[in-house]
Amino acid sequence: MASFSPHHPLPEEGARDPRATRWLDDWADRANDLGVGWDEDGKLRGACWAREVQPARLAEPSGRQVPELLIAVSADWRGRGIARQLLEGLFAAARVEGWATVALTVSEKNDAAARLYRDVGFVEHEQSEELLVMSYAL
Repeated sequence: MASFSPHHPLPEEGARDPRATRWLDDWADRANDLGVGWDEDGKLRGACWAREVQPARLAEPSGRQVPELLIAVSADWRGRGIARQLLEGLFAAARVEGWATVALTVSEKNDAAARLYRDVGFVEHEQSEELLVMSYAL
Protein backbone atom coordinates (compact mmCIF):
# COMPACT_ATOMS: atom_id res chain seq x y z
CA MET A 1 0.00 0.00 0.00
CA ALA A 2 1.22 3.49 -0.76
CA SER A 3 0.27 6.99 0.25
CA PHE A 4 -2.28 8.52 -2.07
CA SER A 5 -1.04 11.44 -4.08
CA PRO A 6 -3.60 13.94 -5.32
CA HIS A 7 -1.62 14.09 -8.57
CA HIS A 8 -1.82 10.32 -9.20
CA PRO A 9 -4.82 9.34 -11.34
CA LEU A 10 -7.68 7.51 -9.64
CA PRO A 11 -9.23 4.34 -11.01
CA GLU A 12 -11.41 5.61 -13.86
CA GLU A 13 -14.73 4.30 -12.60
CA GLY A 14 -14.19 5.97 -9.21
CA ALA A 15 -13.15 9.33 -10.63
CA ARG A 16 -16.16 9.50 -12.97
CA ASP A 17 -18.76 8.82 -10.28
CA PRO A 18 -20.70 12.10 -9.83
CA ARG A 19 -21.24 11.28 -6.14
CA ALA A 20 -17.46 11.53 -5.71
CA THR A 21 -17.11 15.16 -6.73
CA ARG A 22 -17.65 16.58 -3.24
CA TRP A 23 -14.61 14.55 -2.20
CA LEU A 24 -12.53 15.28 -5.28
CA ASP A 25 -13.12 19.03 -5.66
CA ASP A 26 -10.09 20.92 -4.37
CA TRP A 27 -8.47 17.66 -3.25
CA ALA A 28 -5.41 18.25 -1.05
CA ASP A 29 -6.09 21.98 -0.80
CA ARG A 30 -7.55 21.38 2.66
CA ALA A 31 -5.42 20.60 5.68
CA ASN A 32 -7.43 17.54 6.75
CA ASP A 33 -7.63 15.63 3.47
CA LEU A 34 -6.37 12.06 3.93
CA GLY A 35 -5.94 9.17 1.56
CA VAL A 36 -4.22 5.90 0.79
CA GLY A 37 -3.84 3.99 -2.44
CA TRP A 38 -3.18 0.44 -3.62
CA ASP A 39 -0.51 0.27 -6.29
CA GLU A 40 0.03 -2.96 -8.20
CA ASP A 41 2.34 -3.29 -11.19
CA GLY A 42 2.89 0.46 -11.21
CA LYS A 43 -0.84 1.21 -11.54
CA LEU A 44 -3.23 2.52 -8.94
CA ARG A 45 -5.80 -0.25 -8.43
CA GLY A 46 -7.73 1.29 -5.56
CA ALA A 47 -7.92 4.32 -3.29
CA CYS A 48 -9.60 5.35 -0.06
CA TRP A 49 -9.79 8.96 0.97
CA ALA A 50 -11.55 11.01 3.62
CA ARG A 51 -12.34 14.63 4.30
CA GLU A 52 -14.87 16.89 5.93
CA VAL A 53 -17.61 17.40 3.36
CA GLN A 54 -20.79 19.44 3.20
CA PRO A 55 -23.41 18.67 4.11
CA ALA A 56 -22.07 16.58 6.97
CA ARG A 57 -24.10 13.44 7.60
CA LEU A 58 -22.89 12.91 11.19
CA ALA A 59 -21.47 15.00 14.00
CA GLU A 60 -19.55 14.04 17.14
CA PRO A 61 -21.04 14.91 20.56
CA SER A 62 -18.69 17.93 20.60
CA GLY A 63 -20.42 19.21 17.46
CA ARG A 64 -17.40 18.59 15.21
CA GLN A 65 -18.48 17.08 11.91
CA VAL A 66 -17.43 13.51 11.24
CA PRO A 67 -15.19 13.21 8.17
CA GLU A 68 -16.59 10.94 5.46
CA LEU A 69 -14.67 8.48 3.38
CA LEU A 70 -14.99 7.20 -0.14
CA ILE A 71 -13.38 4.05 -1.47
CA ALA A 72 -12.91 2.68 -4.98
CA VAL A 73 -11.22 -0.48 -6.23
CA SER A 74 -10.94 -1.23 -9.93
CA ALA A 75 -13.58 -3.78 -10.89
CA ASP A 76 -11.11 -6.45 -11.99
CA TRP A 77 -9.21 -6.16 -8.68
CA ARG A 78 -12.18 -6.59 -6.33
CA GLY A 79 -12.53 -9.62 -4.09
CA ARG A 80 -8.82 -9.69 -3.18
CA GLY A 81 -8.97 -7.96 0.21
CA ILE A 82 -7.74 -4.64 -1.15
CA ALA A 83 -10.69 -2.63 0.17
CA ARG A 84 -10.17 -3.95 3.71
CA GLN A 85 -6.48 -3.03 3.59
CA LEU A 86 -7.26 0.41 2.20
CA LEU A 87 -9.69 1.00 5.07
CA GLU A 88 -7.10 -0.13 7.62
CA GLY A 89 -4.53 2.21 6.08
CA LEU A 90 -6.93 5.14 6.18
CA PHE A 91 -7.87 4.37 9.80
CA ALA A 92 -4.19 4.46 10.76
CA ALA A 93 -3.68 7.82 9.03
CA ALA A 94 -6.84 9.23 10.65
CA ARG A 95 -5.67 8.16 14.12
CA VAL A 96 -2.37 9.99 13.57
CA GLU A 97 -4.40 13.12 12.74
CA GLY A 98 -6.40 12.74 15.95
CA TRP A 99 -9.71 11.88 14.34
CA ALA A 100 -12.19 10.05 16.58
CA THR A 101 -14.63 8.75 13.96
CA VAL A 102 -15.07 8.38 10.21
CA ALA A 103 -18.32 7.87 8.32
CA LEU A 104 -19.42 6.62 4.94
CA THR A 105 -22.54 5.96 2.94
CA VAL A 106 -23.27 2.83 0.98
CA SER A 107 -26.17 1.90 -1.25
CA GLU A 108 -28.62 -0.42 0.47
CA LYS A 109 -28.34 -2.54 -2.71
CA ASN A 110 -24.56 -2.99 -2.38
CA ASP A 111 -24.64 -6.04 -0.11
CA ALA A 112 -20.97 -6.94 -0.55
CA ALA A 113 -19.73 -3.49 0.48
CA ALA A 114 -22.17 -3.19 3.41
CA ARG A 115 -21.08 -6.63 4.64
CA LEU A 116 -17.42 -5.61 4.44
CA TYR A 117 -18.07 -2.40 6.38
CA ARG A 118 -19.97 -4.29 9.10
CA ASP A 119 -17.20 -6.92 9.29
CA VAL A 120 -14.58 -4.18 9.71
CA GLY A 121 -16.60 -2.63 12.54
CA PHE A 122 -18.77 0.09 11.02
CA VAL A 123 -22.16 0.61 12.68
CA GLU A 124 -25.33 1.83 10.97
CA HIS A 125 -26.88 5.14 11.95
CA GLU A 126 -29.67 5.83 9.51
CA GLN A 127 -30.88 5.33 6.01
CA SER A 128 -31.07 8.31 3.69
CA GLU A 129 -32.09 8.27 0.01
CA GLU A 130 -31.52 4.49 -0.31
CA LEU A 131 -28.13 4.95 1.38
CA LEU A 132 -27.00 3.47 4.66
CA VAL A 133 -25.06 5.96 6.79
CA MET A 134 -22.38 4.16 8.80
CA SER A 135 -19.55 5.18 11.13
CA TYR A 136 -16.38 3.66 12.52
CA ALA A 137 -14.95 4.68 15.88
CA LEU A 138 -11.19 5.01 15.66
